Amino acid sequence: MAFSAMFNFMLLLLGLTVIIVSTSNLLNVSITINKAVWIWLADPRVFNYLIMSAYFLNIARWGYEGSIKDVCYWTSALAITATVTFLYDH
Repeated sequence: MAFSAMFNFMLLLLGLTVIIVSTSNLLNVSITINKAVWIWLADPRVFNYLIMSAYFLNIARWGYEGSIKDVCYWTSALAITATVTFLYDH
């Protein structure tokens, strides 16, 4: 279930990139925007932010459903990812 949500979110980001590029009037502007978005997405921390967003959405979903064990699971995953993202220096 988490993979599906994460995959849909990634497709949404890619779709927004395509819309920005396709609606741009100048080729140079569209290439610059597209390149900037890909450089931004290539940062490992940004990937962790996307994953943490997906985890947060899962926490909200399972909280709404009333499943404490799933909320604890996704909260733990979020805590591990946040620890690696913010407390470790690579």
